[in-house]
Amino acid sequence: MTDRIRRDEAHDGEDDGRAPVADRDVRDLVYLMSCGLNGVAASAARVGRMASSGALDGRVRALATTHQVLTLCAAALRTAGPLDAAWASEENARTYRLVMFAVERDAVLADLGRRGIRHMPLKGSVLAGWYPSATMREMCDVDVLIEPGSERAVRDVMLARGFSPLHVGGGHDDSYARDFLNFEMHHHLFGTLEQADLAAYYEDVWDRLEPDPAAAEPCAWRMRDEDFYAYVTLHAFKHYVLAGFGLRTLADEAVLTRRFADAIDWDDVQATVAAFGAGSFERTLRSLATRLFDPALLADDGTGLDALLTAGAGAGLPAEERTVGADAGLPAEERVMLAHVVASGTYGTIEQATRQRVLNEFGENPLAGERNQISDAHRSKLSYLLRRVFPAPRWMRDQFPVLKGAGIVLLPGAYVFRIARAAATKRGAISTELAQVREVDAHR
Repeated sequence: MTDRIRRDEAHDGEDDGRAPVADRDVRDLVYLMSCGLNGVAASAARVGRMASSGALDGRVRALATTHQVLTLCAAALRTAGPLDAAWASEENARTYRLVMFAVERDAVLADLGRRGIRHMPLKGSVLAGWYPSATMREMCDVDVLIEPGSERAVRDVMLARGFSPLHVGGGHDDSYARDFLNFEMHHHLFGTLEQADLAAYYEDVWDRLEPDPAAAEPCAWRMRDEDFYAYVTLHAFKHYVLAGFGLRTLADEAVLTRRFADAIDWDDVQATVAAFGAGSFERTLRSLATRLFDPALLADDGTGLDALLTAGAGAGLPAEERTVGADAGLPAEERVMLAHVVASGTYGTIEQATRQRVLNEFGENPLAGERNQISDAHRSKLSYLLRRVFPAPRWMRDQFPVLKGAGIVLLPGAYVFRIARAAATKRGAISTELAQVREVDAHR
């Protein structure tokens, strides 16, 4: 999908503001997303052009699926006329799944409450409630933070509800599945391997939470609005610098920004995210989402949006129909972000994730911004490889619970087991990562 965007070479300092950011299919997709988010009827003429060219039922629907925004776009398409069979079928299947997720989430949370287990829904299941319709926000799992020490009781709850454990006892969450429903029950908000600083900051997160006054039972807790926004931003930043994220995250940002517009202390938010190198990322993300989903750009079949994304096309619009800044297109930093977002899909690619992880470790990730300055940017290749082969004991304890407590004496054996398992199951990934390490600038 990388050929869908002309990447902005911002690092060379040359940007005439004229090169188009996104091709027609991407612009049509963003147009439909914006109509859905803003409750604006989609232009029948524009939808008709998409359909007659074959893009609507082909490339645009494929992009909507890749970025997990199909239900959002389908809601917009319905305002322009009946959905065709393929769109209607996909929308119905995804809507059914989202409704079942919501039903099961409420049931699980109620069971946790009855057992006296403090809990807090995270990310998508919270954001969905702030969209114009909850089924406009797609998700593939439900994330819940559970209080420390409750893992065994939570396992009992999930097993009683017919879920099977997928990954339990290692890492920062336990995963459960039943049919198409997936739940991630987090005992920590971040892992310790690539986000050790974030993991440490959120280690005592329960000290900063408060009972949720809107919940029906006392075991439901919540973050302050500033903390919730900062957490969602830092989680997005983690994905951005390591593997990427898709257009759904930009829609989430637009929803968050509108909900919290004048209700939170943005200086407080910036202080938190900047401490982890995400200050410029947050500002760019918020600005880009605000521009892309500005309802003023939807008039006249979305001409203003096309102008913004083609950098200069707005010059032909009557003065009263222009949006400020449309003639010049997106600022360079937003062009770079949008290019990365469109190329990434919802969760990025394995190859991209490997490359970004290596560059991030050496402080050479161009997407990491100021995080490069607060990281160990002078790590040698040898020390990096040693760290990958022999991660910190804390991370090993997270992955192998048997090591907790006196079991730490088993650490050497756990390292041997991990190496043997990787050699047997991840040879391709190891080869890819070694190739990326070799490509790190030789002058370092």
